[in-house]
Amino acid sequence: MQYIYDKDSVLSETIFPETPGFGVQIPVNGIEIKEALPVKTGYVWLYKNGEITQVKDNRGTYYLKETGEAFEFNEYSDVPDTLTKKAPTTSYDKWDGKKWFKDEDAEKQALKLQAVAQRDNYLAIASEKIAPLQDAVDIDEATDEEINLLRNWKKYRVLLNRIEKQEEFPLIIIWPEMPA
Repeated sequence: MQYIYDKDSVLSETIFPETPGFGVQIPVNGIEIKEALPVKTGYVWLYKNGEITQVKDNRGTYYLKETGEAFEFNEYSDVPDTLTKKAPTTSYDKWDGKKWFKDEDAEKQALKLQAVAQRDNYLAIASEKIAPLQDAVDIDEATDEEINLLRNWKKYRVLLNRIEKQEEFPLIIIWPEMPA
């Protein structure tokens, strides 16, 4: 039987052509053995240092237990203890030694940061709207419509600053309606 081996020393069965007058020419990355190597699902044959050995093929996508990040394991060796085949189900999962569990505190903290950033964005918009309206009031040039609009924008800004006091914050947020 004729085999070639790749850069990772994995053997693949092949047939080398016969060259008239020379016979079969085996390339540098080829070997010839008497019997076919038995195929076993989940295993590969390696040719290293002149020896043929069968090893478990553990290559594939694994997950770092520390971070949950996907990792391509491309070695023909035992899988390091830092990896697992089990994929985390959320970006807040932590490894407990046997399985992933959702870290609800981390999720709440992330949601809180997102909500506060969104609130600050809305506050900036409100402040931009309030400034010229307040100027009109300060110089006694505001119309009744502008005074009413100023009051609505200020109320909106106050309500934005109270979102963190909502009972389900940050999991559920009832955002105040932006004035028209």
